[in-house]
Amino acid sequence: NPALDAVLNEKQMRARQCGVVFELSAAIPPKLDIDPLSIVSILSNALDNAIEACVKLKPEERVVTLLLTYKSGFLGISIKNPTDGMLFEGPAGGFQTGKEDKEWHGIGLKNIRSAVDRLEGQLRVTHIDNVFGVNVVVPARIEQPKAIQEDLAEDAPVHATVAQPPR
Repeated sequence: NPALDAVLNEKQMRARQCGVVFELSAAIPPKLDIDPLSIVSILSNALDNAIEACVKLKPEERVVTLLLTYKSGFLGISIKNPTDGMLFEGPAGGFQTGKEDKEWHGIGLKNIRSAVDRLEGQLRVTHIDNVFGVNVVVPARIEQPKAIQEDLAEDAPVHATVAQPPR
């Protein structure tokens, strides 16, 4: 997925520039039929927040872990990072920015939630033992080659095999 590759490469480079170790584990099919703008919004906002939180820590504590998985028609995204423990709870629950200028900051989690809702997925945000976690599950189909799509559209028997990801 070109959009996914682009955002991951950019955030990996940003993490490196900030002295943050970026651990990535991805076990997903190469082509997923999922809205690229929503996935970019989720990953970009969550990784920006994670990298920013790590910069406040000692260099040896700066690690962002991203796990991408695919199972039974769902894409799983898990991002974890250590924090300094200084999280601010919003008036309606959840977390909010600790920055002074709240009008221009603190929209990352809102953007993530909005993108997850557009995809009809689920979002869970956690903070346990000074580790912040963003966990997302969204429906995603494996993109079928065009010839198979045409066969399926005509209700013709499928004469090709599409490899499924290992389980």
